[in-house]
Amino acid sequence: MDKQEIRASILRSVEQEIDAWLDVEPKITDAFDYEKTLFDRTMRIGRLMLENSRGKPPKDRNKKKRC
Repeated sequence: MDKQEIRASILRSVEQEIDAWLDVEPKITDAFDYEKTLFDRTMRIGRLMLENSRGKPPKDRNKKKRC
């Protein structure tokens, strides 16, 4: 994949997460649920960016150091 394809893939994923957040956000009434849901989404966005730019992260921490 070249840089433009990676960028497009990441932007599509982030757009989907933002759209889903905008659908759910007005319905959340509890502050704790709001923060938890927002945190979960931001972590998912970060994971998507990492996976789309470098591939899935290895489960073995020693393999992470060798990449």
